[in-house]
Amino acid sequence: MYRFGPANNVMQTCGTAFFGIRCLNFDQPIRFKNFETPLMRNIAPKKGKLRELAFLHNTPLGKHASQELQEKLRELEQASREASLEDLRHLESTRPDSPHPALPYDILEESLKKPLSEELVPEEPILKKAMPRKFNRKRRTSEVPVPEPTGVKNPPEEDLPDDFSEFSSDGTDTKAGDTEAQTPSDISVAAENIDVVSILETSQTHTISEKYDLILLVAHESTLNEVRVSKSILAHSSDQIDEMLCARPTRWCTRDSRRMQYIELKGDLTAVLTTLNILHFRAGDNLYNLDFDMVRRIAVVCESYSWYQSIYPWPRIWLKKYKDDAKTPGYEDWLYISQVFRAAADEKRELLKLLSIVCKPSPGHYIDRSGKRISTQIWPAADLEEILHARWSKIRRIIDTLRTVYKPFRDTDEKAIKELCGDPVCLYVARGSLLSSLTENDLFKFVEVENAKSWAQIWGKTAYRLSPDAWNGSVLDLLELVRKVSLITLKERVPGHECKMEGVLKDIHEFKI
Repeated sequence: MYRFGPANNVMQTCGTAFFGIRCLNFDQPIRFKNFETPLMRNIAPKKGKLRELAFLHNTPLGKHASQELQEKLRELEQASREASLEDLRHLESTRPDSPHPALPYDILEESLKKPLSEELVPEEPILKKAMPRKFNRKRRTSEVPVPEPTGVKNPPEEDLPDDFSEFSSDGTDTKAGDTEAQTPSDISVAAENIDVVSILETSQTHTISEKYDLILLVAHESTLNEVRVSKSILAHSSDQIDEMLCARPTRWCTRDSRRMQYIELKGDLTAVLTTLNILHFRAGDNLYNLDFDMVRRIAVVCESYSWYQSIYPWPRIWLKKYKDDAKTPGYEDWLYISQVFRAAADEKRELLKLLSIVCKPSPGHYIDRSGKRISTQIWPAADLEEILHARWSKIRRIIDTLRTVYKPFRDTDEKAIKELCGDPVCLYVARGSLLSSLTENDLFKFVEVENAKSWAQIWGKTAYRLSPDAWNGSVLDLLELVRKVSLITLKERVPGHECKMEGVLKDIHEFKI
């Protein structure tokens, strides 16, 4: 209940007659904090009239004066209710250090800190730095305590640097409840939702063009970086960037007292800066000496924003530099780089063939090469499928050749057995040595023995056959094991013995992939 001095009984019947205004008596002015609206301009001139009516309260005309005062207060209350809260906030956004109150009573709390004798002094409008309300409220330094509503817990307040200008959409301030603060993620994360607190604490500035009129926000390793570039150059660099610049709603910020647009990009910061320098005609000799990892990261950025044509001919220079190293372990991502930078088909085909021979599948988006796991997450899906299919085809050819070699030894047809050697002793010796060699090299499981169960019983194992999918190693590893298979004949023991056993293993020893 607000009181107006001697007219206390009248004020008690009016309740909260004013919209965020409090007067202790008529000798003190109505006060506001950085706040002026059409409603306030209408109320202020009537201040003297209300004071005059209050003094008449103890006169014979007091009753009439009280009634007239009640009518005036009702008019002011009705006018305050009709005022638009949206207009009040918009007017307040042009003032510095605005708290952007969610309720007008925040203005009342701030105004109570001032001495009661302080008059309303009009302030010159100053260009307001757009700042979300949640992080724009500074800590109270007044010694006068302000009571908090019961059961309501205020959010923690942050001290903000004076020289920081926050970002807004369409030139307006971000209100409480419009967006929720989110923590920026890494490169595999989206930089679409940016935590304002992180911007304040870790923002770094990189100027690519001195005549910049566009701000790029690049989130990298939990740090939000501000890159200043030319909007016209970026708009012509690729259709994808042009669409981002034309997207609605447009987001604006203030830099050097200028209002300009900002957008968000993803990717490695160094790769983004290198690409932007090329686009702004600031390429240096250091681009000739980029290491392979940096070329790969630039390829990721160029694929994300369709910048391949815009940075030509640098991709051709990098491809030529690392072409000879493509088959070396550690340079497997050349497959991805060649896809992005449009390498020649024959160069790519050689690498695909090599990877199908030396690599094996690994859990997740990986393949294994010589005991080292290699990520395939950025590889083209068609190329990865081609590698795995070529690997499976080569393994199947090797296993089929091995089964062909073993088939005469498991065949129950006596005629087919005698074609190899007419001496049964030589046949048994060769068969036994071959089975022993297959078992020793862990290849017996791939040999079909379903028609010779007796041999499985002799060796104390269950006869079974596995498909090429059962081999988890590389093609090169399987070929090395197959070439170790051997057999023994009587030729080594009996002088002058001749048979066809010598040429049985020729096919697998001379197998070519």
